[in-house]
Amino acid sequence: MEDSRQLSAKLDDISVVYSAFKEYLADNYITSEEILSVLCSVIDRSENIKRSEIILDGFTGFTPIQYRLIELLLIYSGKVTVSVTADSREKLNVNEGIQQLFFMSKEMVSKLYRICDVIHVDVLNSIILDNEKNPRFVSDEIAFLEKNIFRNNNQSYNKKCEDIKIITAQTPKEELNYCISEILRLTRYEGYRYRDIAIVSADMASYGILAGNICRQNRIPCFVDNKKPVTDNPFVEYIRSALEIIEKSFTYDSMFRYLRSGMSGISREDVDLLDNYCLAVGIRGSKQWHGTWVKKGRGRSAYPLDYLNELREKIMKPLEILEKALKDKDSLVKDYARGLYEFIKASDCYKKINEYADMEDTGAEYEQLYKKVIDFLDKIVELLGTEKIAIAEFNRIVDSGFAEIKVGLIPPSSDCVLIGDIERTRLDDVKVMFFVGVNDGLIPKSNDKAGILSETDRDVLENADVTLSPGARQKAFVQRFYLYMILTKASDRLYITYSSKGDDGKGRLPSYLIRNIRKLYPSIGIYPASQFTSQMSYIKIPKAEIVYSDENYIKVLGENIAASLFGGEITGSVSSFETFASCQFAYFLRYGLGLEEREKYTFEVADFGTVLHSVLERISSHLKHEKKPIASLSDEERRKLVSETLGNISADYADTILKDSGRNEFLIRRMEDLVDRTLWAVGKQLEKGVFAPDVFEMPFIIDEHEIRSGENTGRMVIKGKIDRIDICEDDDNVYVRIVDYKSGKSDFDLLKAYYGIKMQLVVYMRAAMQIEKKRHPDKNIIPAGLLYYNIDNPIVELDSTASDLPDDGTSVEKMIFEALAMKGVVNCDGNIIKNMDSSDVKKSDVIPVSYKKDGTIDSRSHILNTDQFISLDNYIAKKTSDVGKKIYSGADKINPYKDGNYSSCSYCPYNEVCGFSQNLGNIKFRQIQKFDDAQLWENIKEGVDEDGSKLD
Repeated sequence: MEDSRQLSAKLDDISVVYSAFKEYLADNYITSEEILSVLCSVIDRSENIKRSEIILDGFTGFTPIQYRLIELLLIYSGKVTVSVTADSREKLNVNEGIQQLFFMSKEMVSKLYRICDVIHVDVLNSIILDNEKNPRFVSDEIAFLEKNIFRNNNQSYNKKCEDIKIITAQTPKEELNYCISEILRLTRYEGYRYRDIAIVSADMASYGILAGNICRQNRIPCFVDNKKPVTDNPFVEYIRSALEIIEKSFTYDSMFRYLRSGMSGISREDVDLLDNYCLAVGIRGSKQWHGTWVKKGRGRSAYPLDYLNELREKIMKPLEILEKALKDKDSLVKDYARGLYEFIKASDCYKKINEYADMEDTGAEYEQLYKKVIDFLDKIVELLGTEKIAIAEFNRIVDSGFAEIKVGLIPPSSDCVLIGDIERTRLDDVKVMFFVGVNDGLIPKSNDKAGILSETDRDVLENADVTLSPGARQKAFVQRFYLYMILTKASDRLYITYSSKGDDGKGRLPSYLIRNIRKLYPSIGIYPASQFTSQMSYIKIPKAEIVYSDENYIKVLGENIAASLFGGEITGSVSSFETFASCQFAYFLRYGLGLEEREKYTFEVADFGTVLHSVLERISSHLKHEKKPIASLSDEERRKLVSETLGNISADYADTILKDSGRNEFLIRRMEDLVDRTLWAVGKQLEKGVFAPDVFEMPFIIDEHEIRSGENTGRMVIKGKIDRIDICEDDDNVYVRIVDYKSGKSDFDLLKAYYGIKMQLVVYMRAAMQIEKKRHPDKNIIPAGLLYYNIDNPIVELDSTASDLPDDGTSVEKMIFEALAMKGVVNCDGNIIKNMDSSDVKKSDVIPVSYKKDGTIDSRSHILNTDQFISLDNYIAKKTSDVGKKIYSGADKINPYKDGNYSSCSYCPYNEVCGFSQNLGNIKFRQIQKFDDAQLWENIKEGVDEDGSKLD
């Protein structure tokens, strides 16, 4: 009773909705479903029908209105013939229920008999096309399949099965690659024509387009039998993106969706130029697209502003027509539609569509499309013309309308591979069938959509002789019938494939159909597509002819190509050669091919560091010129100097990007605090020792590496800039200390220096010692320290309460100063250490040195002796020279390293280019091998590389 009341309530609601719908249509409109009803009302007037014999072929069933039409055709036409798919061994007039394979056919016959009985039309003797008398199968195995699939006769084929194959693949793409390679083999070596072959799937959305693309890549003529939605068409995309531009006020995404639609009249090269410029200088919004462009970017490349403004004006001309219609507050829907039509005319879309129509693959689609779009606009005006709605709502209506427009196509030639759906596609005279995507969820197709009526509701209505569309249970049996039909279409061979993963990477199971077929054919095996990799040699991707294998990851350019690419001189910064040591392929892409990330109008972490360095350089140089120590500045003087210097730099930086948002304004204030804290700390650090800055931001060139590789000879030149060189002198020696400012957390790592991954400070010391030797030719130049100052304004935790602190806050400042101690490594000579920090403390708050109770240096201190500094310098000189030789020899392996959780891929911008993955068989990360200190220093002294080879 409860179920009955719920069904009654549902039917009442449906009645209300349907009545309102019919009232809205009234006398002016009909739905597409009612067209046959109109035909039924006038069929008796047709003389052609009365003189015709009607043949209905290929139908698996009819709807109620179609049965009504057939009834009238039986009355008014000369003769009606209906073909039915069924087993000739079974009686058509005995229907044993929906679970029977030919239930649909028997039900159709039963209803036709009833109609004939009601209208008193004679039924002629049936014509049976028996496969036994007229065999259509060349293959005995497929003939056996036709007789036994989905039957309960427990038959099995005990011979060897060769004409039916089951193939498993990793992905849908691998399935299709196998199919295409087999098609090429069949057509080249076994005499099949393309028209003899079909590829079918229950999931055309995933397999159809992909199969078509792979066929075309391999110059296989094909036809994808799918009513194509127009939403992906360039013309429709052009219209939709233009509407989005007006709705969203010329956002970057909407503008370049529009420009990349293919219909904007702007060449791809010019769109790329516009894209790079707009990203680099932050062009976005209606105001900027309407105004003249004057920003020049950050100077990485010069943009042709006059030409860019010409392009901007050309782009805006049709858009302004559309904008005027859509932005007018008094506009109605008909005004929107008129504005859109004028935009289409102003864009010369009809001419562009005709140009597309001349293209081989898309001609038929474009010939239909323009008229369908214009007709659609007319319908919008007819239905909603006097309505007043928002632009966003109009855009949604247009999108919904375009989603419903479908373009039907015909095969481009008589000899092509047919790619189709298991239900919709009609297949004739197919000799070889590839049934792809035979996975659970597709076969049978999962039905996730819950209808208004439950299965119980359906049973009640069907018992009351109400005809309904198939429910979930019926659909499963209907699909089984379609499976039978598709599996028995091929006369010679049947290939069934499934994948273990979907396009989304999620695991998939094979369909129950695989199990059923293996039960019928005990000898049939399941073969992995990878087993047929030798057949992949048939696949040639035009122009590229890419071969996917592990060998691509270890291939080298070759000496002559490298010499042509890099010229006679390899010039770069230390960081560029560190990139090579981290991953050769990343170096090749960045410095060989010159691939860079696109410049963006954003203030990134790198910009943050650049500005901080610039401010520190200017202030330090100014104070040196004034011969004024940093520590001599009062707090007020220091803050004023920082504020003025940062203000000057930010006013000119990257087209004033620092003034472009509240976030960036906040960053300016944060940088002021950081620089102020840095100058405070640096001043105090210098005060505690004798070392004093000699030069700031000192440029250098190291040109002492001759490179030989085969017959090619060149030079390696290292260029760079040292943030700060501090020196301390006595009668015979000049002690040199390198200080590098870092906006992140850095420390000296001997192991990474050994591997060439972090050589910067060592190379800087070599350059600084050369500079100081020229200045002090009569003195010994002694390396004193390699140090990082990590720019920070640390927050410290106090052990005591605020009430216990001295009023002047000295304890807090002391803790902050300790937190800002420099990181790195210093010379273990006691005099050198005292010249850096003369304080009598257990642990230095300037350098990484601490002491035991007896006053000797603690083992936790980061120290080297002079000989170790020299050995390390010599090793790194050989290492950089070796890097140059490898570059010149053409080394470009994809060989990233991994150290704990960090790898060279962690922040690499080229991940999408190389596609490196640990799932690539033999391709693995290089692991940073750990050495004990004694072995590491032995290798450094002897010049032994990490692979055990001797460096020259």
